[in-house]
Amino acid sequence: MANFKAVNSAIQAKFGTGIEVVRGKDYVYFNGKNWGEVESIMCPPVTTSTEDLIRLCFDEIENYIHSDLESELTYELFKEKYNFLLKELLSYSCDEAGSWYFSDQLASFVDAHPQFEEMLDNEAV
Repeated sequence: MANFKAVNSAIQAKFGTGIEVVRGKDYVYFNGKNWGEVESIMCPPVTTSTEDLIRLCFDEIENYIHSDLESELTYELFKEKYNFLLKELLSYSCDEAGSWYFSDQLASFVDAHPQFEEMLDNEAV
């Protein structure tokens, strides 16, 4: 049986505050501001080990963070994801692991969409 306290501690250590995994009947779901769109994980929490659930949660959160929806990415979606990544980045001090993680995610995201970055820069002026 998965230890949800250990799972949520691992999530906090890697991704920071603002998200937790919650037990459902035959699934787990994510709860927290800006995290409602992360897909639920269909697995029986009673028979899933803590280690497996941590791995599944990490995979799902990283899939959410990395999903650019290339064919559907609009400037508005770019701004939304940019602001989300920036907010997460700024929630850490420079010496915390989440700082480098979200810094890298933000840089990769912006580098992949230079046209939207330029639009965002021009909007800020």
